[in-house]
Amino acid sequence: MTAALPQVGAASELFVFAGAGASYAPPAALPLFDPMRNAILRELGLDDYLDEEQPELVRITEGLAPEPFMLALRDSGVDVQDWLSRTLRMDEPAPPRPNAVHVALAQLAAAGAAVWTVNFDTLIEEAGHGLRAVAWPSDAASTGEIYKPHGSLPGQLIVTADGVLAGLRADWRQALAEAVRGRVVVFIGYSGRDFDFQPLWDELLDEAKHVVWFDLPNRDEVDRRRRLLRRCVARNALTLAQSGTGSDPSRDFVAWCQANGLATVPKPLLDQLVQERPRRPFPGLGVDHLPAEAAIRGVLGDWRGAVRVNLRRLWREPGRRATVGQLIALIVNNGGRWLPVPLWVAAKVPLVPARWRNGAERKRLTAHSRLGSHHKVLRGTGRIDDQTVSTLLILRAMSMRITGNLDEAADIAAEAHRRAVWEVHEVRVAHAAFQRAQALLWAERLEECRQCLDEDLRPAAGIAAARWVAWADFVEGGIALHEGKPAEAARYYELSELRFRGEGSMDGVVSVQTAKLALVRMTDPVGFRTALATLDGSMKSTSAQDTYFTRGHRFTDEAVLIERAEYARVHAHDLDLASRWYGEVARSRFPLQRALGLLGTGLVAVERDDDRAALTEARELAGQIGARLVHAHATAAVSLPGGSQPQEVFFC
Repeated sequence: MTAALPQVGAASELFVFAGAGASYAPPAALPLFDPMRNAILRELGLDDYLDEEQPELVRITEGLAPEPFMLALRDSGVDVQDWLSRTLRMDEPAPPRPNAVHVALAQLAAAGAAVWTVNFDTLIEEAGHGLRAVAWPSDAASTGEIYKPHGSLPGQLIVTADGVLAGLRADWRQALAEAVRGRVVVFIGYSGRDFDFQPLWDELLDEAKHVVWFDLPNRDEVDRRRRLLRRCVARNALTLAQSGTGSDPSRDFVAWCQANGLATVPKPLLDQLVQERPRRPFPGLGVDHLPAEAAIRGVLGDWRGAVRVNLRRLWREPGRRATVGQLIALIVNNGGRWLPVPLWVAAKVPLVPARWRNGAERKRLTAHSRLGSHHKVLRGTGRIDDQTVSTLLILRAMSMRITGNLDEAADIAAEAHRRAVWEVHEVRVAHAAFQRAQALLWAERLEECRQCLDEDLRPAAGIAAARWVAWADFVEGGIALHEGKPAEAARYYELSELRFRGEGSMDGVVSVQTAKLALVRMTDPVGFRTALATLDGSMKSTSAQDTYFTRGHRFTDEAVLIERAEYARVHAHDLDLASRWYGEVARSRFPLQRALGLLGTGLVAVERDDDRAALTEARELAGQIGARLVHAHATAAVSLPGGSQPQEVFFC
């Protein structure tokens, strides 16, 4: 470690928050989520997602938290709490025993430190011989030395997406605020991505004396920690203690406790922290595999596979209403261009119950949104009130982003996110966060976009489904491109495209490849034509395994045309071709594309020393719709001398 750690004179000065990395270090060797997830996939016959020769499938599972898997299993009939209890208590190859971290935490708790953990095991209590644990759903005002806000074995546990989405209960939040106030806060074995805690840390820890975060060296995580705890950074109260070569965070934490005279841990126990963990088996799920397989395939984005599994279930047990309902939901949620008509009929037939008619109308507008019929979406969502469900606001935000004002789209998405959280619907929360982040990105409100990504989209994506992790990567790539970090942008775009390919989502693949055109154009102009050809092949994909709703949508076609025009202007030096293509986009029915077309037309005019009226028009239109980057480029180009070549610009 290179960071200078604070000195602590007494355990009562500490608040320690322990995550999975604290419990799952040897010799306890309890299962982390990765091997647990892999065991579930193998049992359900989904080995393809573990095959390293199929990286696009392997990527799908990365970035997902345990909660969506646990929710899918619960909804398919698995007693998740019983399964987790059996998993965590298995005696093979050896019974779980407290490790050095548990021993140190037990000693700290006994000496007056506030010790909290989101782990379910009882190893700290076992190490402390009589320490009392206060575990959810008990009242947080109860007396104890250890606090477990996600529950504790053998009691109730918060393990599913809807559980964490409900947020930290008021009494637990109050107890947390009181526990951190004036103390040195220490994080050990913790990612900081829990949906219920993550939004609270910045405000609550502003009242902490200092924060020490023991972690592995990772530049991305360092940056995220600093953004997560902005207030601590502002008052110089955050120390990121990264482990050096030959060490690890758990060992460093225990060593720091011992150096401050707060704990005494035998050296053999401490040395075991860096030893390789033995593999542990996992108990079977104990249920019919077909419902569980269908549910997990849904989380992984394989909706066609889920349909096939449900058809097998119907073949085996005809007439199962639940299975029929799941099949209908899968088809309606993922149907193609034929879907709006039957949904319109279902929404208008008086004999259909009102609840079903309202649902059919939402699905109809969702289908129109996917197909790019944004005028229909705006017309169908024109009457918004305090009772409107978040879905309609999400759809309106997306259509407004494409056809109207970017700032207004971001505001609508923010309200949709608030309502989706209240509705406790993880997919809507993730979707609303994505729409807001993308609107903020296009509006060049980068700091707000980054905050939305860190605080709303990333946490929600991890507990929603694989596609939202892919969209989070997509936004991350866009931010990096806007910030002038091409290597980072390329890395996130690659991650996003791999995930989308694994799902067979050509809409996602085409979105990524379109955004990458700007990156390739500015960093590898020689490869631009190859990138165009690759995108063209994706847009013409006819594979039965791929889903491509927006095939032939004008907005995407114009986005590609803009990239071709800027390449022609800057790299091919063909002003006639650039002028023709930009002129075509300048007549777009989409205001953002029209502003970009006018900007490009004006840039060509500067090089030709022609009339620059298009720049003035582009600037006015960009100001009206909140396209700050377009406005800035147009403003800068107006004052350039005639005959000069304006700098290359990007538009994603």
